[in-house]
Amino acid sequence: MSKSRAYCIVDGCQNQTTNKSLSFFKLPKDEERRNKWLKIIGRSDLMNRKDLKPGSYIVCSVHFEKNMIFMTPRLHPDAMPTKYLPSQPSTSTSTSEMESSTIDTSTQTEFSKVNNISIENIKDTTCETSAVKTEEINVDEKTQTSISLSQDTPEIRKLRDNSQDSEQKRRRLEREIVKIEKEVQVKEEKN
Repeated sequence: MSKSRAYCIVDGCQNQTTNKSLSFFKLPKDEERRNKWLKIIGRSDLMNRKDLKPGSYIVCSVHFEKNMIFMTPRLHPDAMPTKYLPSQPSTSTSTSEMESSTIDTSTQTEFSKVNNISIENIKDTTCETSAVKTEEINVDEKTQTSISLSQDTPEIRKLRDNSQDSEQKRRRLEREIVKIEKEVQVKEEKN
């Protein structure tokens, strides 16, 4: 990658090459495979363009399953973007696959994004690929903030610190009250 800033071309993604924790992958040179990628990522506007330079467009690693990336930053030859894709209009669904997770709504925030995408199932046999079947998959991606993160926000840390400070002040005042009561008792005994 050059030192200039480039953005992931997935519709709605804001990741850029300045983010060193991500890998970026050029569009496939093979036109058929490239068009599949472009359809999946919501960039049909780039499909079948004769002047398109695949090396000029990138997709970040966020949109690929971990098992599709080997030896960062290398993609599996059959890798297709499948994660965090833009919403596409719903069509007839032949097979629905829903991922679900239990969410504790009292402490968690849930973000849900549903995509209807057509993905070609690929079977890998010693670097040879063969199309098995095409099916419509309804992907339901849920994101939730982990409890450890939601309990350690700056606001909560500040409240926790203030609470601890208040507790210390309360104990100190209780000790002073006990001390003063003892002094009063001693003075009363003298009189």
